Amino acid sequence: AAEPRAAAGAPMDAGDAGPVRKGTVYLVGAGPGAIGCLTLRALEVLGTCDAVLHDRLVPAEIVRLARLGAEVRYVGKEGNVDTDRMKVQQDDISAQLAQLALKGFSVCRLKGGDPMIFARVGEEMEECAKAGVPYEIVPAVTAALAAGADANVPLTFRKAATSVRILTMNPSTTRDESFDWAQFLAPATTYALYMGLSALPACCERMLAVGVPADRPMAIVDRASLPAA
Repeated sequence: AAEPRAAAGAPMDAGDAGPVRKGTVYLVGAGPGAIGCLTLRALEVLGTCDAVLHDRLVPAEIVRLARLGAEVRYVGKEGNVDTDRMKVQQDDISAQLAQLALKGFSVCRLKGGDPMIFARVGEEMEECAKAGVPYEIVPAVTAALAAGADANVPLTFRKAATSVRILTMNPSTTRDESFDWAQFLAPATTYALYMGLSALPACCERMLAVGVPADRPMAIVDRASLPAA
């Protein structure tokens, strides 16, 4: 019987994933870095696809899990560089995905963390849909979960932390005059700040300026899930 295929430009259900298909883009999360945090579906897709386009934050040992003979392209962006000054532009990456799939390749777009969180997956989904290319999103362990586990800090705690907010916190955020710093005054809330190490002094200064108590607990985690450098 013929293998069922998703409609052109349509997403496929990650919970009902079948064999890796030609002419399809897989938007795959590599997790926080440790190989042990890869999902089985991510491992299957990475080890099967004809082409792999990977980010800067995906460790080399995970990239090496790509199928022997697969075309591997590095499309990483520089850290702490404004979008318009990056050497690799997102529009170009999105176009490469669609072009490879239209040539009949199965394509793995490998991203650090979870593809749905600060990974620009929405732009790649839109490009696939516009080009009529079917795609599948392969979720992963996001950095906030791995960081909480490493620091022994539950992101929620009954009667103490009943909600979680995930925010990007890079130097451009601290320069954004429209950013709502007062949100950090919300009670019973855990804030997971991504990409925040380089912006830490400015971030703390801005928080203190709006009245966040100086004794507010904060965990600083680098290389979540990975051994110390």
